[in-house]
Amino acid sequence: MPYGIFYDTMIHDFDMLRWLSNDEPVEIVARTACMLDVRENPHRDPDTAMAMLRMGSGALVHVNSSFRAVYGYDQRIEAFGESGMLIRATINRRHSNASTRAAFIRSAAAVLHRALCRLLRARARRFRVRDQRAARAGDHAG
Repeated sequence: MPYGIFYDTMIHDFDMLRWLSNDEPVEIVARTACMLDVRENPHRDPDTAMAMLRMGSGALVHVNSSFRAVYGYDQRIEAFGESGMLIRATINRRHSNASTRAAFIRSAAAVLHRALCRLLRARARRFRVRDQRAARAGDHAG
């Protein structure tokens, strides 16, 4: 199937991205390549793909996938923000299966969910403090 890499693997990354970010892409740019030898990929279907997405919030996201990952089965999520960076990675040095991928996704989602909850609680506290200070300043001004 042409562009099977998007349907076979990357679609799950896109679903996870939408779930983790609670946001939708508004722009997508993707490129593909046939990196495997013609004996391994006789139909010349793309076996390597990279996509850049711009989310509704303005966040930029990069997703890449390759059937030619000779170093093993590498899955990672990296999130960068004003407070720092969060990385969750799994590199399996041998052949992996769908249950390993599902376990990684559950684990990464849990880590990111906890981190995002902490970040949101900290931001909410900061805004409450700022609002309380503004209210006190308003009381003293009158």
